[in-house]
Amino acid sequence: MSNLKKQIGANIRYERISRNISIEELAEMLELSSAFVGLIERGQRGASVKNLIKISEIFSVSIDSLINTNRSNYSNLSENKENQNYKARLETINSLLYNLDGSELDFIISIIRSLKQLKHTYSE
Repeated sequence: MSNLKKQIGANIRYERISRNISIEELAEMLELSSAFVGLIERGQRGASVKNLIKISEIFSVSIDSLINTNRSNYSNLSENKENQNYKARLETINSLLYNLDGSELDFIISIIRSLKQLKHTYSE
């Protein structure tokens, strides 16, 4: 059981770091203390099924991948660094948007559209 906790914790930590999310930010999204999230990531405490579901939704990964993936194999990924960075940025945005309500999402969408229009206007 201890090895499984460590594997799950390592997978959660990998997903968090790959998205440039601090432990404090993840803890806030999960409504847990950052100390407790740290214990989970180090494999010293287990994550409840409820929290595993939340984590999988935040990171847009399956619960199975959090439980069964061995992160030691990730150094052999064939994707280039630029593509990995792009994906990580998109995943970070997704994670940050996770707890927003509809009006907050609409506001973010309007800001993005305005920025794109502004960029288009200045690039002409």
